[in-house]
Amino acid sequence: MTWTRLPIKRLGDVFLGKMIQPEPKLESDIAAPYLRAAHVQPYGQIIDVDDKTMWFSEGELRLHDLRADDVVIVEGGAGYGRSAVVRTDRKGWGFQNSIVRIRPRPLRATGRFLDYALQAALAAGEIEIACFTATIPHFTADKVGAFPVPAPPVEEQRAIADYLDRETDRIDTLIEEQKRLIEMLRERRSALIDVTVWSGLDPRAPQGPTGIDPVSMAPAHWRRVRNKNLFFESSAVSVDGDEELLTVSHLTGITPRSEKRNVTMIEAESLEGYRLVEPGDLVINTMWAWMGALGVSKISGIVSPAYGVYRPLVQVEVEPRYFDYLYRSRPYVTEMTRHSRGIWESRLRLYPESFLRLPVVLPPVDEQRRIADFLDEQTLKIDALIFEAETFVQLAGERRSALIMAAVTGQIDVREAA
Repeated sequence: MTWTRLPIKRLGDVFLGKMIQPEPKLESDIAAPYLRAAHVQPYGQIIDVDDKTMWFSEGELRLHDLRADDVVIVEGGAGYGRSAVVRTDRKGWGFQNSIVRIRPRPLRATGRFLDYALQAALAAGEIEIACFTATIPHFTADKVGAFPVPAPPVEEQRAIADYLDRETDRIDTLIEEQKRLIEMLRERRSALIDVTVWSGLDPRAPQGPTGIDPVSMAPAHWRRVRNKNLFFESSAVSVDGDEELLTVSHLTGITPRSEKRNVTMIEAESLEGYRLVEPGDLVINTMWAWMGALGVSKISGIVSPAYGVYRPLVQVEVEPRYFDYLYRSRPYVTEMTRHSRGIWESRLRLYPESFLRLPVVLPPVDEQRRIADFLDEQTLKIDALIFEAETFVQLAGERRSALIMAAVTGQIDVREAA
């Protein structure tokens, strides 16, 4: 079946929220909590966040109230176009101008159906097209009002919303279960690394460190040294720009910059201070080391002066894979954070002199290799399970979007489907 598409303003009243007012203008003004973009999340969710308040006059609070079946839409920013339906009255609440509210007209539309129609439009890219702009996109109140959505009879809208409530609830439950599994697997992966790099493979060894001095928790036969006894800082050399530009992230490790975005060395203003990286070199993102943005490189390339490059001393036997795990372990990241410097916590820097002074453990090289082999094998298995769960979440999300699109456009008869 095909339904007429009507502008949202024909189906409900569209209203933009109030600009932030941090101070009262009159003695009668009221400090009230307000809904903002952070509350409205994917899949039509309104979540609890730290409630903030701002000042409203009594009249403004009445105009900006939130009732059951209202639809709220994120107006701008990264989440523009996200929507959710208000399930119960939010007495005493208002909403900020980062939110557009639709109040359906009872004989023309229901909030739940409009929300699903907007979710389908967002997934299909229709809202992106409506908001196309050279600057930051905004789904303004005018654009919302003019945006066309399917408009079946109200009873049909309720039937569709009831059906989608049931079906999406099942899908959302499965997605949440898989997300919890992913979190558990990631924690298991981190814990396995934390314990093994500091305790070895001997089951009689003490459990992984929990304090700020992980070195003291290592087996007695491991040597205690400082980083300067293992690595030296590689100095800047002249580069010609033909080498691959590398980047270091706590999420992706050491990867070519070209895999993240289209960056070529020709675009750099100057290559002065850049350093060559060879396989086996330890590379540290000076600013983000406290987040684990470091690792032993498996590839060649160059990095900007913002990174530290450390090369193993020729007289020391080291297995680079072991130290890649060691320096990424949470106890050592904590230790590096303690020795990083900066005015703000988010701007801490780990300078070479501080890193080279830090203590570290040095198992015999054959033990380093066994630990690295074990962790390679175990983390590969865990990563495969994580990938499988993430794939399920992606496919379930796509299934959810396709189901909503089919229902709100009349491609399936929800009464027969039910």
